[in-house]
Amino acid sequence: MNSGVLIAGIVAIVVFAAVGAFVWARDSSNSTRSSTPTKGVTVPGVNAEIVSLARLRALALAGGRAIYWAGPQPGTKLEYTQKTNGITYVRYLTGSAKAGAPGANDIVIATYLQPNAYTRVKRTAERQHLFVAQLRNSAIAVTRPDRPQNINVVYPGRPYQVEVYTPKPAETRRLVFGDAIQAVH
Repeated sequence: MNSGVLIAGIVAIVVFAAVGAFVWARDSSNSTRSSTPTKGVTVPGVNAEIVSLARLRALALAGGRAIYWAGPQPGTKLEYTQKTNGITYVRYLTGSAKAGAPGANDIVIATYLQPNAYTRVKRTAERQHLFVAQLRNSAIAVTRPDRPQNINVVYPGRPYQVEVYTPKPAETRRLVFGDAIQAVH
């Protein structure tokens, strides 16, 4: 195996481990956590696969949960993954990248099912003095100064925390503040 590919794979694992460790609202109050209706519920997982927009729409409909994405991005293929805990990932692969291939050079939109996501993320951001920006539709974007390539988006009344990652902070901001992040319809 090429050492560059191995390093890219390790970087991808580290990035996603850091992201997973920093799902802010999961740090929230114990009373909110204990009322989580999905506790103990698992869903069938979906291994990474290249999908068409039609297939992505069908997956969202079949799962009964929102899947967020960044809309069509020229020169990319959509990769969809769903973990058994319900977390979904839409990754935009470029070039000859194959589904499931390691790499941290792609746009990734993760959707976390999370009751009271807006309130929980907003409170955690306030407690931790994180950057919070107002978006359209009363949504907020939250980011940490040490992770500018990751921005979390939550919408009032929706039980999802959406995490947007790109390797370039300016591109992450372009997607989030340019209203590209949306539920698959």
